[in-house]
Amino acid sequence: MVEKIVGHIIDCQIDSGRIKQDEIGVYQYGYTLILERGINIAIVIILCLITSRWLEIWGFLIMTIPLRSYAGGWHADKFWHCAIISNLIVILMLLVISNISIYSKLVYIGIEMIVLSVILLMAPVQNINKPLTLKEKKVYTRKTICIWIIECCLMSVFVIYRQYTYSLIILFAHSIVIIAVLVGKIEEKMKKATN
Repeated sequence: MVEKIVGHIIDCQIDSGRIKQDEIGVYQYGYTLILERGINIAIVIILCLITSRWLEIWGFLIMTIPLRSYAGGWHADKFWHCAIISNLIVILMLLVISNISIYSKLVYIGIEMIVLSVILLMAPVQNINKPLTLKEKKVYTRKTICIWIIECCLMSVFVIYRQYTYSLIILFAHSIVIIAVLVGKIEEKMKKATN
């Protein structure tokens, strides 16, 4: 569906002379990205309206997206798979924070040490569509670690002030990112083995 809409937009722009044939790929990528992000934002807004958990949902996304962007990991092969999985993860996060409470600082520290270990050993995980140079890998690793440190500091503040819902959101976000990194690394190794 997204491809058809983007194709129609590009055809209209080619017919009107706004874009050239050699620019089609760039415009196709850009329009696809804009449309997919727009659909995801619309779905998130609908979830916020249904659940009235605006702060929790946007907080989770703000903690997840930057870390996931630099750590890399598994990517769905189709947009609608990504949209369904992403929004199911948001719903799962809401269920977790509604039904689980973690008060122990040792649990937070233990889980975050696992997260840091995975980041140091495996991140960033490349995507087939976006291979990284050695220099880019170093930059992505540094940015991943910096984002993780900032988010851990924020989580520590929430724990100190006993705002456990928000500290759990960050912990859940980190867990999801690390699962994506692990699955992405496994997928990367399997593809290398078959080639």
